[in-house]
Amino acid sequence: MCDRFRVILFCSLLVGCTAISAHSAGLNNDVVAAATFNQSGDKSQQPKPREENPREVRKLLLNYVQGGRLADAIELGRDSVMRWPDDPELRHLLGLAYFKMRQNSAAITELEHAESLGDSSAAIHFDLALIYLDQDHYAPAADELEKAIKLDPSNAVAHLLLGRAYQNTNRTVQGIEEFKAALKLNPGLPLGHYHLGFALASLGHNSEAIAEYKKEIAHNAEDASVLYQLGHLLLQIGDWESARLSLQKATQIDPQNGEAFYDLGKALVLARDTESAILAFERCAQLSPADPSPHYQLARTLDNSGKHDSAQQEWQRFGELTKAQPQTGGMATGQSR
Repeated sequence: MCDRFRVILFCSLLVGCTAISAHSAGLNNDVVAAATFNQSGDKSQQPKPREENPREVRKLLLNYVQGGRLADAIELGRDSVMRWPDDPELRHLLGLAYFKMRQNSAAITELEHAESLGDSSAAIHFDLALIYLDQDHYAPAADELEKAIKLDPSNAVAHLLLGRAYQNTNRTVQGIEEFKAALKLNPGLPLGHYHLGFALASLGHNSEAIAEYKKEIAHNAEDASVLYQLGHLLLQIGDWESARLSLQKATQIDPQNGEAFYDLGKALVLARDTESAILAFERCAQLSPADPSPHYQLARTLDNSGKHDSAQQEWQRFGELTKAQPQTGGMATGQSR
């Protein structure tokens, strides 16, 4: 799973924490705020949970999870579920702490136990889905998100994540509907238009996808991945000048994006800027040393510019890499070389 999507997951965890804060014994925002400690002060002055009152423990455990004190949260949570084994909210919060610590198996165990004890809230299904998505287990994630949305249809992030789960289980048309539902609930939802555009592009609806990418850029003009995808599609439909501008910006923001340099080189060839194209393909080859595709493009471009000796070296390198991995098309896979 790409890092940028993982950011969505861990930001989405806050939705679960917020939901459970209201779900756990009717806590409101004032109560949650009152449970916040001065972490730089004397620990002896920090409030201690009363053993006879699980509600106080929930407040403290929630504060630990939301404040990033995960080791403390897990220690307190383990002790608490031993004292109150049938408290679903305590197990839910312990599961969230495990998830934030990337202990996914333990997190699933606690969340499923909480569900078996009667915690059938939208938050429990949403949080289980986050864990499955983090593991790239899209089918069970979709099942949990469907349950969450049935209980809370207004959760735009749940619709977005369900769209992702559908798209990764070959249900792209259903995924598109979920992306649209998410954007209807929250038109400015981060990455909403990006994921809708990506899904549309996968079905060949390039014009619609380009429109969605442009909407995403209007909200987030510095996202290199969106700029790359936009440039890639613009190149496909023949608008190489607009593609060049988008791809140049993408490579400036993210100098490690080899695919963006590959497409930029192709756009620069069409713009008859041969020297800049050669530099772009060379950078791509540096970033993806096992990929034969940039060497193919380099060889063609060098040949066409009269640099036949250098071109011959690239043809040789292209042949070596292609022979070493005959089943791999590299960046040229699915694209017209």
